[in-house]
Amino acid sequence: MPTSLPRGWLLGLALWFASTAWLYAFMSRAQAEQSSELAQLRREMAELHREVLSCQLESAEARISQGRR
Repeated sequence: MPTSLPRGWLLGLALWFASTAWLYAFMSRAQAEQSSELAQLRREMAELHREVLSCQLESAEARISQGRR
C-alpha cells in the first residue's frame, strides 16, 4: 500500500490545480464582463452629461435673451 498515498496526493494535487485553474478562468471572464459593462455605463453617463449641459446652455441662453427684451 505504499504507492496509494502518492497516487492520492497526485490526484488531490491534480484536482486542486484543475479547480484553481477553472476558478481563475471563471473570475477572469466575470471581470472582463464587468469591465465591459462599466465601460458601457461610462459611455451612457457621458452622453447623459452632454444632454444635461446642452439643456443648461439652452436654458441660460433663453434667460439671457429674455433679459435683453
